[in-house]
Amino acid sequence: MRAKLPPAVLLLLTLCCCTHAQRLSYVSPHIGSFAGATRLTLTGDGFAQEGQFRLNPEDDTFGNRVTLVSGTLSVPCDVERDSTHGTQILCYTRPMPHDQYVVHVSVDGVPIPDENICNGAYKPYHCSFYTKWYRTPTIQSLSPVSGPPGTLVTIRGLIFSDVYGSNTALSSNGQNVRFLRSYMGGMPCELLRPESDELYNLRLDSERSSWGYMSCRMTGTYVGHHNMRYILDANYGRSSADKKVYRLSALDKLGMFQTYAEVVGVTPSHGSVLGGTLLTVHGRFFDQTDSPARVLVGGLPCEIQSVRDSEITCVTAERRMTDDERNTTIYPGGRGLKMELWNNTRSGDLSDIQSYNESKEGYWRQWIDSMPHNFPHELHDLSTRTRGFFVPPASGNYTIYLNCDDKCQLYFSNSSRPEDKA
Repeated sequence: MRAKLPPAVLLLLTLCCCTHAQRLSYVSPHIGSFAGATRLTLTGDGFAQEGQFRLNPEDDTFGNRVTLVSGTLSVPCDVERDSTHGTQILCYTRPMPHDQYVVHVSVDGVPIPDENICNGAYKPYHCSFYTKWYRTPTIQSLSPVSGPPGTLVTIRGLIFSDVYGSNTALSSNGQNVRFLRSYMGGMPCELLRPESDELYNLRLDSERSSWGYMSCRMTGTYVGHHNMRYILDANYGRSSADKKVYRLSALDKLGMFQTYAEVVGVTPSHGSVLGGTLLTVHGRFFDQTDSPARVLVGGLPCEIQSVRDSEITCVTAERRMTDDERNTTIYPGGRGLKMELWNNTRSGDLSDIQSYNESKEGYWRQWIDSMPHNFPHELHDLSTRTRGFFVPPASGNYTIYLNCDDKCQLYFSNSSRPEDKA
């Protein structure tokens, strides 16, 4: 009787058998970061063997596809092919809003039916993934906010763990979670000191806290704006940053950190007012990834001849100085503000600070690259004087806020002459 059955009937029986064998039984973990990178393990039957040979590796209909579906959103979960087989799929989540997401699987382009996902239950917990803030690592602050490539940066946030790259079973707060990696921009940010197992800084506030600090050193030579991320294992994932950590650049880009080139000297130091001097600028990180290098000498363009990582040559333009320029004593140049500080100095009036100099007791100075600036707690009765040039990134109305302890004054000059300040 079997030989007399039409071939179509035999084919239909085969399809029903295979479809019935494909099912999703369980998903772990159920909770993770809304910033993504949480690794999900899907348990079931009938999944595609991801090691199979395929004629077109880019064919999305071949193999296993995982999708996380909420009431309003459908988000892919990126499958880790090397760890996937007939009864297990590993995938990494993408950034998703807070919600419940039911996990759906397609095998070779055919979706597993709803009745085979956790036995057909409605929004089943065991086949769902929830994004929660308390499973999302955070960056609450970052310091410093700028520097040359290779700067050591420190973040504070909800880091959950003080373990990285070791066989330690638990963090000091008892949680079984560890740092996997950290990035600044597209490059790794190294948590370990070179050629050692010593961490720069990875610590929790206390044995019961999930808050703490992490320090890492940037890699790469890119000059521009960067965003930082780090990833934890277990049921955590990628970090999210508070909005206050981001800054808007003059190029209308949001970033947490800005790298810049450094100039250490120019040769020769003298040249003709008629221009034509071949000038060599020495420094580091002369990167042209985003835009060509540009050199100004006395505010006028210097015609670029060659650019290398540590050296730029250019030809100066004609420059005839006016009488006012000849009397100038302070010139706009590199970035930052010059801060002078006198410790253990109690001023009778703020205006007294204008007359202080290097010979006064308790004096030291530094260049700062951003405001606000926090001082070490061991300093007492300090007085500061900070000077620099303000270059507006665009025309408009600007509001400057003062926040100081205990008193402060702000002076502005509408020219490059300090004598015109008011």
